[in-house]
Amino acid sequence: MRTAVIPLLLAAVLLVTGCDAFRRLAGRPTAAELQAKKEHVLMEREAARQAVRDSIEKVRADSLLRVQEALDSLETLRTTGQAKSSRGLLAEAFPKRYAVVLGAFSVPENATRFAEKVKKAGYDARTVAFRNGRTAVYVNPTDREQEAFDSMEKVRQEDFCPQDVWILVNE
Repeated sequence: MRTAVIPLLLAAVLLVTGCDAFRRLAGRPTAAELQAKKEHVLMEREAARQAVRDSIEKVRADSLLRVQEALDSLETLRTTGQAKSSRGLLAEAFPKRYAVVLGAFSVPENATRFAEKVKKAGYDARTVAFRNGRTAVYVNPTDREQEAFDSMEKVRQEDFCPQDVWILVNE
């Protein structure tokens, strides 16, 4: 009879208390604690996802702002005719009145390497030395202002073109 009472008592305890009682006795978390932990992990994941979305949105907004600033600058350059002038800064003879400058390097070898990269893209890239020691990489020298603007607009579409491309006016 004793052997029959123990399983009955065990079944009664299970019906009344459930598995959480045995989990507590074994030092394991209860169902409520597991559910709370699950909700906490889900909230942390959602917060991390939202932080990534916010970061992407900020980068996208910054990128759009930079593009708009570049377009505004190009339009100002086109409408006002303002460009950077050499004003005697060139250390050597320059072939034309205008040129699209892609960059100025303090190390001449870097300018040469960049010019080679631009040449591989199909442009006749050249270098010119400034009196301040920098070497500029330029393309499409011309004597016509509109041709220089059109050339700059075309070059800006290339992957190798930096954001701060400008037109040199040889005076």
